Amino acid sequence: MKAWARGFTLIELLISFSVVALIAGLGFASFNQFNRRQQVVNAAQALLTDLRLAQSKAQNMEIPPGPTSTDCSKPLCATLCQTNPLVGYQLDFAGSLTTYSLKALCPPLSLVVKTVTFPSGIQKSGGLPR
Repeated sequence: MKAWARGFTLIELLISFSVVALIAGLGFASFNQFNRRQQVVNAAQALLTDLRLAQSKAQNMEIPPGPTSTDCSKPLCATLCQTNPLVGYQLDFAGSLTTYSLKALCPPLSLVVKTVTFPSGIQKSGGLPR
């Protein structure tokens, strides 16, 4: 009588590894979709936070601190909102789909308070109806 050898056949191993590879591939694809959705949600939350910041600053008529040298090249810019009346704040995409700025409006000029760039691959789409 022959004793049966213990172990797995080549076919059993190939099928097992194929099933494991298929499950891992589906899991990786799902993780990528989840990661992308989270990036979009985080960018939307940051935009909403900045909108609320602009609203709060405008309601309180908060005068921004003096600009840095990169904010403005005009001589008036150093005392822009100190000498001109603050009329509000604006969130401005200014033709860009990936960057927006929070600006203090002190006519005739505006002072950039904050600039935000979306993560790569995320951009503004559509807009509000006029």
